[in-house]
Amino acid sequence: MSSRSLARMPIRVVVAEDNYLVREAVTRLLESDPDIEVAGVCEDFDGLLATVDTATPDVVLTDIRMPPSKSASPTSTSWCARSARSRAAAR
Repeated sequence: MSSRSLARMPIRVVVAEDNYLVREAVTRLLESDPDIEVAGVCEDFDGLLATVDTATPDVVLTDIRMPPSKSASPTSTSWCARSARSRAAAR
């Protein structure tokens, strides 16, 4: 694929945030950029994993502590999201 065709592909982003107002504001801001495609939006950790599994984003923009436990560390969230992406890529 040439660099020219890569430049036209939008960056696929999943937004994961439990606060409704923050989630909506960030999503609308991202949607206003033609180079970004919001591939999914979720409000909890389980939703994040399911969305990453189905949407195969390039980027996950996530709250550090997601419900239901609010105790997930950024490292565990990142690892789980990467695992879901790897499973989706293997299909």
